[in-house]
Amino acid sequence: MASNNRDKMIARTAKSPSLLAGLIFDPDGRTMSPTRGGKEGRQYCYYVTRFKPGEGRSTRCRLPSGEIDRIVLDALASHLRSATQADDSTCKVEWHAQIASQTEIAETIHQLPRFEQKALLIDHHAQVQVTESSIDVTFQSNGTSNRISTPAKLMRRGNELRIAFPPDGRSQEERATDPSLVRLIAQGFAAREHVLTGKTIEPVCNYNRKHLHRLVRISWLAPDIIASILEGRQPIQLTAHHLIRCAEIPMDWKEQRNFLGFN
Repeated sequence: MASNNRDKMIARTAKSPSLLAGLIFDPDGRTMSPTRGGKEGRQYCYYVTRFKPGEGRSTRCRLPSGEIDRIVLDALASHLRSATQADDSTCKVEWHAQIASQTEIAETIHQLPRFEQKALLIDHHAQVQVTESSIDVTFQSNGTSNRISTPAKLMRRGNELRIAFPPDGRSQEERATDPSLVRLIAQGFAAREHVLTGKTIEPVCNYNRKHLHRLVRISWLAPDIIASILEGRQPIQLTAHHLIRCAEIPMDWKEQRNFLGFN
């Protein structure tokens, strides 16, 4: 029975187990639950705030599970590498063997099966707390507590709170391009050619004059801003809806970066 209970805790037999189910909490201390969604044939996984019946939903937090999972596993690897000091009652041979084992696990932690990763988190009493400025992972081992923080920033996108990570901490999942933004950039250059040359370019030739002018402004974005959008490195708050509604995009490239949140 004990074995079956542990297998259930670590989701050994689950087809798509969630690493942090029951271990992650939003800035208000509410439990976050795993959820999935699809878009254009791709599946995305998130952790979202779990609300109680009748509770207001204006501060829902939603985080990409791939990015959060990576941060937590990196924190666990760091925790395993931080060897504890052996006291007089500790067998030095056993202590060195334990340190070597933990170091080996830390080096290969991202390649382990998901249920083994979850078992390690449970065994080290891991808890993940999302705050306004960081992701804090706390471990309990041998009566001591170890907290590892990763800088992050909560930002509002629509009616949800999401996390904006430093550029060097973004995963491949987070670097996935936004198809709507990429399409908007392409339409911007098509609109500019249509306006300047008079060529009939589908579908922009059918847009009204006001929308054409908005698209043309987008074609004047700084090259590094366009490159960031094509590579999926734009600020989290920069969506296609936001960009097309920006009526006064500055012409100066430095001012554009400030205006769109790239600095």
